[in-house]
Amino acid sequence: MIIAGMVMIVIGLFGWACMHFAVGYRITDLTLGLSYISGTFKKLTYLYIFFIILLIAGIIVYAVGVYKKKTRDQLSRIANMGQGGRQKNICPSCGLNLMEGAKECPRCHTVINE
Repeated sequence: MIIAGMVMIVIGLFGWACMHFAVGYRITDLTLGLSYISGTFKKLTYLYIFFIILLIAGIIVYAVGVYKKKTRDQLSRIANMGQGGRQKNICPSCGLNLMEGAKECPRCHTVINE
């Protein structure tokens, strides 16, 4: 979900920037009195609005994904609580996730007491 949000944001930003310049140039043409651009201007405006909506949707999807991941991580920590309020299978010194039944942390070599 986070990756989908990021992709939507990138596409939305890129499309918005391209359409912003294209619509800006068309507005300049319209102010000069060129009337042949009206159909093209309408299409560009619709694309401009589409990319803005895509950008906003991407930001929302990304925010929801980050919130869900944060909540899932907190629930995982609660589920991994052992006796004495200490987390199971996590090194107390460096926080590395350990395999079940590990006696020593492979990163910092702290002895794990069960």
